[in-house]
Amino acid sequence: MKKIVLLFILSTSIISVHARTNLDSLQMVWMDHNLADTSRLAAIDKMIWDKYMKSNPDTALYLANLQYDFAKVAGLKNYMAKSFIAQGEYWKKNKKYEKALDCLNQSLALNEEIDDKKGIASSLSKLASILYNQGEYQQAISYYSQVIEIRKEINDKSSLAGTYNNVARLYSNQGYNSKALEYFNLSLKINEELNNRKWMAKNLNNIGSIYSQDEEYEKALKYYSQSLKIKEELGLKKGVATSLGNIGVAYTYQGEYAQALDYYYRSLKTHEEIGSEHGSMITKYNIGRNFYYQKEYNDALNYFNQAFEISKKLNSKLGKAKMMNSIGDIQLKQNLEKEAILWCEGGLEISDEIGAIPEQIEACKCLYEAYKSLEKGNDALLYLERVKSLEDSISKEETWKKLQEMEFTKQIQIEKAEREKEEQRSRSRLWIIILIALGATITPTILYYYFKQRIRLQTEKAKSHLSDRLLAEEKLKTQNQEKQLLDLELEHKKKDLADMALSLSQKKQQAEELYSQVIRVEKSRGKQRQKELRSLKEELQNQQYVDKELEHLQQNIDVLSSEFYDKLQKSFPELSKTEIKLSSFIKLNLSTSQIAQLQNITPKSVKMSRYRLRKKLELDPDQNLDEFLQSF
Repeated sequence: MKKIVLLFILSTSIISVHARTNLDSLQMVWMDHNLADTSRLAAIDKMIWDKYMKSNPDTALYLANLQYDFAKVAGLKNYMAKSFIAQGEYWKKNKKYEKALDCLNQSLALNEEIDDKKGIASSLSKLASILYNQGEYQQAISYYSQVIEIRKEINDKSSLAGTYNNVARLYSNQGYNSKALEYFNLSLKINEELNNRKWMAKNLNNIGSIYSQDEEYEKALKYYSQSLKIKEELGLKKGVATSLGNIGVAYTYQGEYAQALDYYYRSLKTHEEIGSEHGSMITKYNIGRNFYYQKEYNDALNYFNQAFEISKKLNSKLGKAKMMNSIGDIQLKQNLEKEAILWCEGGLEISDEIGAIPEQIEACKCLYEAYKSLEKGNDALLYLERVKSLEDSISKEETWKKLQEMEFTKQIQIEKAEREKEEQRSRSRLWIIILIALGATITPTILYYYFKQRIRLQTEKAKSHLSDRLLAEEKLKTQNQEKQLLDLELEHKKKDLADMALSLSQKKQQAEELYSQVIRVEKSRGKQRQKELRSLKEELQNQQYVDKELEHLQQNIDVLSSEFYDKLQKSFPELSKTEIKLSSFIKLNLSTSQIAQLQNITPKSVKMSRYRLRKKLELDPDQNLDEFLQSF
């Protein structure tokens, strides 16, 4: 899936004369001992959030402590809770998450004690944001789910729209785009009801980004354009620059490079007008990628270098890693392998430091190609193995996230049912404890028998499928129709491809074993070292058979698809050989990653090729490419 570069740009705040006057007024209210305690506490609360939390957090913390002491003496627990929320926000900004969680849990306890539903929702929302920063996405969504129920109950629509937006971002960060779209649309609907145009623009931009990630670029452009129009009408220059850049990215991935450049240049001009160096860095990187896709490497290199200088100035480690990998890639394209190695080794070092796996993969691919061109096979093989190991780790992480989401959905339903039972039986805490104990005891047993039954049914189904396949094979032996023989061969090829995918997924373990051997060689001495070296060399030689097996498999697919090739060539003579071969892979139901492995290219390149193939086949936007080729 293509990852669209989104712009999240911070703007500087300038306190106007009016704001200064307002601050003085709030201070006067706080200092006036003749006013009601609630009025004074409300004034200091407004100073904390509106005037100091962003511009001077230390002052905000000092005022929050004053607020707490005063509220405690006055016996106003709601303002004591507000003070803890402000303190929690301060520690969150300083990345002291344990302290932040402690403060927010104290605010939640106080709000629950006085049954302040709005305060409870606020405390839970802040807790969720901390968990989000710590990567505890499922727990964060659990808290947000409680916030949603409360804000629905008290009809706080504006805050509810913000909560929907936060949940959508959590799902988006985990790659659950359908769920993200659902919640972004819920947020948009409320903001439309409230005529909150600034937030409507944000919702529309976020929805466009989800469609762009799913490669539905026409839909993405529709939402980006609506967002841009609102931002221009409201005079939101930072937002305008963001939307222009996102539109440029969508056009780039469609291959509309001239239109993309037009939007990039407009975005860059706006970023420079408002002094956003971070926005300028990202836009120059995008312009460089645009030229790179057109193979205009000198122009691409120029913009990558400019973006690299900005990343150094901002000390953006992720930015530096991206730019160094991109510059190294261009050096590789220009046959400057030694220069490419220097740049990509630098990119790999930084991406290792910050744990940026996509950048690690790009750096290792660059180094693999460079060492292969220099005929340094051992070095090249080490980086290739690392690429496969990293890609395998991403694949496993995505699978684990999907399993977590499934389990989390069940858990939310269980928690909701338990809350309803607790409300019905609130007069008897003893029964609640008994129910919880029973649930803790029975649930594992139920799950055990559920999964045992499920496994039994799956086993029976598998046996049934095996029996059906054996009968089909026996029937094929008695028939001489050419079409049925071709179908059988196709099934065998699909099985081969599945076996190949399984084999590749096991490469991580093999790479780890090879790495362990290397460590042992480094530590060994004398004859033992020579013995270990021979063993390692034999293992590396065994890995070289993979390319030969892939080549043999590719030849079989070509023979098998020859009739399809001819038919497709006659119907669409403008198709290239590469596009016809891609069509045969799709007809064989191969996934994007399997096609990429067979052709030794990246999944991103496969997706770009699919898009160009759709255009040449003149398919309608709603027409499915896979279904078209299957029926051809």
